[in-house]
Amino acid sequence: MAASNNRKNSKNHVSALVIALGVTGLVVITMLGIGINALFNNNIGTVQAAAAPQTVDINSLTIDELKDLVTQYQGREAQYQNELAKAADQVNTANTQIEQYKALLNDLQNAGVIQIDRKGNVTVLANSVPAGNHEHEENERFWEHDD
Repeated sequence: MAASNNRKNSKNHVSALVIALGVTGLVVITMLGIGINALFNNNIGTVQAAAAPQTVDINSLTIDELKDLVTQYQGREAQYQNELAKAADQVNTANTQIEQYKALLNDLQNAGVIQIDRKGNVTVLANSVPAGNHEHEENERFWEHDD
């Protein structure tokens, strides 16, 4: 009986191995086909064409065309400057909010309402809960920072 179980198991292993090799071969053939297609495909998609830098032969342009080109570049520069200014404003706003949160946490800690340990775990101290507000008495530690 043990010999027939061993034969069944080995047949199952062989079948599984053949199927696994077949699937792996299909994946390899598909990947090669995609790679070869990408290698020999000369079509450029619209996203790639839009991202490609514009090259201009300056020697063949007239004065008016050069002025127009300079105006276009100045417009782009102004747009980039505006985007940079907005990003700087967002960073400044975020930094201000962080400082306000730090000050609030510091004030709460100095008032004895919370305690923050070295790992960043925040504990609301039981004696600081106002009368009638017993929501967190059973679970004093409800903000924890996992490290």
